[in-house]
Amino acid sequence: MGVVAIAGPLSNVAQAAIVGIPYRIAVERGTELGRAETYIFWFVLVNILLAGFNLIPIPPLDGSRILAAVLPNFWYPLIVQLERYGLAILFILFFVGRFGDTSILASIYSPVVQELSGLFLP
Repeated sequence: MGVVAIAGPLSNVAQAAIVGIPYRIAVERGTELGRAETYIFWFVLVNILLAGFNLIPIPPLDGSRILAAVLPNFWYPLIVQLERYGLAILFILFFVGRFGDTSILASIYSPVVQELSGLFLP
């Protein structure tokens, strides 16, 4: 199950890399891309955001499946039980979960997104 779960975030990273690496090279060389530059930038950024978001280990996101694949089997009943509340947890973190000026959810996946965007965006 872990291999299937990692396929989603990896496909997002692959799409960002396939489009982002040539984009970064073109921008660094001073190539004028016109309007396409905006679309390419957002395509890469959205794919990176989706990959980072899907890696959050809260059910039903792929990160929870990946975590379940690497944890010992005695954790499985707890993970199954958490799946019932996964969407509620995400909802709370997304809309309510603020700590100071930063949302809890953003602080969890922001480092992943920053690292990946640094690779593919100028």
